[in-house]
Amino acid sequence: MGSRVGLLRPLRRTSGFGLAVLASTGCIEFVAPNIPGIEDRGSAALFSAQVVVSDSGTVRADARLRPGLDFDGLERPVPDPRLRILGQVLEPDTVLRDGTRRYAAAWQVDRAIHMDPITVTAPLIEDLVTSPPAVRWYGLRRDGPDGIDLLRGDDLHLPIAEVAGDADPVPSIRQWFLTLESGGSQFRFGSDGVPESPIWIPARWIPGGETVRVRLVYTQSGVVGTQNDDYVGVVTANSLLYWTVRVAPGGATGTESSDGTGP
Repeated sequence: MGSRVGLLRPLRRTSGFGLAVLASTGCIEFVAPNIPGIEDRGSAALFSAQVVVSDSGTVRADARLRPGLDFDGLERPVPDPRLRILGQVLEPDTVLRDGTRRYAAAWQVDRAIHMDPITVTAPLIEDLVTSPPAVRWYGLRRDGPDGIDLLRGDDLHLPIAEVAGDADPVPSIRQWFLTLESGGSQFRFGSDGVPESPIWIPARWIPGGETVRVRLVYTQSGVVGTQNDDYVGVVTANSLLYWTVRVAPGGATGTESSDGTGP
């Protein structure tokens, strides 16, 4: 991908380009970006995408493409509206009256997908000589089994590892959120950046019950644009990791994976 794209500015939880990071719902709010001088170049092409990749092998994607107007005020043609995400080619499922293409899809892949880079390449738009916005980011993986036995009163440690690779471009936001849930009780915490391994959960934060479900959401996002800002995109990628913690009141415990990969 080289230097043809770059991050324009940091995102906050919502930004001028308006992609709300809502991992649980996958909702996207599409708003025109505030880019100085854009009115002098016709209407910029705008793209937004949110991708959710689960360690179970499920991929969900929601995206929008607005091709914008050329200098004559005409809608730019999109000769190939296909969107490419993680090797999957997506056709728009809806085309609005203003030319906006909407994409929504879910598919199943090999469970090892969370070891691969998360790639997104926007469609090519006619009259724009620059390459479309694209990203190649890397998520997290479990560094151990997905099933854990724990004594009530002990702290919980979740070993993880960042998938090796150079992000292109570097995302302007990295955040993570961990949720522990059991019997209707829930505890949630998180932070900016990449979580340190192992993630340490004090015993007092672990909900009561014999089985505790743990979910880690690792979010990367950024505004990606061409050199002259005539094609701008917002991409958000969420990696999901899950554990099942079996909590015993006492006695010796070990660690065993629910998929048989543990010791």
